[in-house]
Amino acid sequence: MISKRLAIFWLVWVLGGFRSSAAAEERTFSLNGVEVVLEDVSAEVEVYFRSMRLIRAQNVWKSEVTLKNRGTRSFAAPLILSIESFTGTTGPVAVDGEAGTPSHPFFDLSSKLTAVELGPGASTTMRTLQFGRSAGSPVITTRVFAARNLGGFALGYVRSLDAVGHPLANVSVEVRGSVASETNQTDSIGGFLTFGQGAGLERLVFRKTAYLPVWRETTLFLNTVAALSPPRLTGR
Repeated sequence: MISKRLAIFWLVWVLGGFRSSAAAEERTFSLNGVEVVLEDVSAEVEVYFRSMRLIRAQNVWKSEVTLKNRGTRSFAAPLILSIESFTGTTGPVAVDGEAGTPSHPFFDLSSKLTAVELGPGASTTMRTLQFGRSAGSPVITTRVFAARNLGGFALGYVRSLDAVGHPLANVSVEVRGSVASETNQTDSIGGFLTFGQGAGLERLVFRKTAYLPVWRETTLFLNTVAALSPPRLTGR
């Protein structure tokens, strides 16, 4: 049976995810070296923490977190859980970064999506979080941020090179996206290619006759153009 103290702790933590202003706040996050502007969607996404327990040997609190979309629109990655404030703990451990002014630690839950987007009624899979031990029990206020839905794009661009770094034109590129796969070709002069089938993970395979194939992968974010590290194809 859950204790009264833990029940109150859970309720405060969950309700923290619902706090938002009339106009949704936007915040810039640095994710994989890319600056991404995200929208506060806390009023539409519930935060659930389960199995909160104190691990005395490690001197930390641990809990599993999931996010559930209780709204009517879908949210694309990135999907961020921001820790706005806390008491009864020294703070979150092993965070994925900090953002905002003043800065707030955050966890990136994008990898816990079970589809390209978090649709209405859908939930993420669980992620285990840790918080440092302090006097009393943790009380946490959270916010959830997701990609702004502007009906925009999620694109990447890349340039194919040869072994010494010169542009290599007309390279066949198989793009394996989270939605579908397609094969394109870099241009006939500079070896450039723009790609993207929506937000999410994209895997690319570069092939050209008489050259060894090269693999690359990147995550595309909504309303962002990502620059992929140029592949260098070596002659056979």
